[in-house]
Amino acid sequence: MIFVGKFNVGNKGKTKRCKAAQNKPKRCSKRVFQLNCPQTCNLCTVDDDNSGGGDGEVTTNYECSGSAPDCCMGLTNTCNLRINELFFAAMHNANNDEDKWNSNHESSLELALEAGFRAFYLDVCLCQGQVVFCHGNCIWAGQQDPTEIFQNIVSFLNKNPSELVILNFEMSYGDPKPIQLWRVMRKVNGFKKKSYVHNGGNWPQVKNVLQAGKQIISLKHNGNTCHNTANTGCTRFIQEFFEYTVGTKYDFSNISEIQDIPNSCVGERGTQNRQDFYAINNFVTTTFPGPSEDDSIILNEDSFAKKRISDCEEYMNKNANFLAVDFWQRGDIPKIAKEINIERGGGTN
Repeated sequence: MIFVGKFNVGNKGKTKRCKAAQNKPKRCSKRVFQLNCPQTCNLCTVDDDNSGGGDGEVTTNYECSGSAPDCCMGLTNTCNLRINELFFAAMHNANNDEDKWNSNHESSLELALEAGFRAFYLDVCLCQGQVVFCHGNCIWAGQQDPTEIFQNIVSFLNKNPSELVILNFEMSYGDPKPIQLWRVMRKVNGFKKKSYVHNGGNWPQVKNVLQAGKQIISLKHNGNTCHNTANTGCTRFIQEFFEYTVGTKYDFSNISEIQDIPNSCVGERGTQNRQDFYAINNFVTTTFPGPSEDDSIILNEDSFAKKRISDCEEYMNKNANFLAVDFWQRGDIPKIAKEINIERGGGTN
């Protein structure tokens, strides 16, 4: 049996070291044991049927549980990455799954969170003086209670301390102010404590943010301009998405438009500011009667989504951070995100 890369069981010294880790599992929190003893530390998958290119070959598996030491975003090799070096599976119009005529999704944000989505674009409206999630109006389009969603997000993060989520709010109908939204957010037990506030400069390493218990980053676009968060109606807890992000256009009417790389990958928003993040939109929403589920079946498929990411990265000469999709259950965007993050962390899948 051979370990790929770092360790061979024929080495007596390392075998003894791994036995020590087996007897004292806490030693697996140390990087040296993770690298040299991946099987003992449950970081391996064994190819018993010889289908993986060798008899009994063991390959390193970077996936880890949310409560495991040195686990960041479900992986053991991403803790040293900075937040803006990560890739996030993003859910476009994440609140809009209940509108039977014009839904962007068939199932909820909460289930998408469980499935591995870590960035959520949410439309915020002010309806009869109340802050709600909606999609363009206060009558029937995707309206949901933000308090319930925030509570569910906090509950998930409490159970998964190695995970980080990014919320991108579109300030929409009724001209809601970020401070009005924050007043709702801060009333949710644990939300403020988990909120990371970026104070400029380089984004921190993932491990440092998680060790501080900061698991939520809240950003916004449209509405009040809050480049200076001291402005009336603004708050430092909800900063401008396009202050840090360059993003593609979002109003594609068909798949052919998305395949037109120079037009669909170019950064149209946020280019006047910092470009710490690059956001790619990958959905068709201007068809009648609304978001196209049929197109999402193609757009979210592994080969199409991977090609879109690589094409845009090559065109922009920049790593992507977000791929936003509709009908999140089509395809497996979180799996793609995990593969990208493994590679960025210096590993191979």
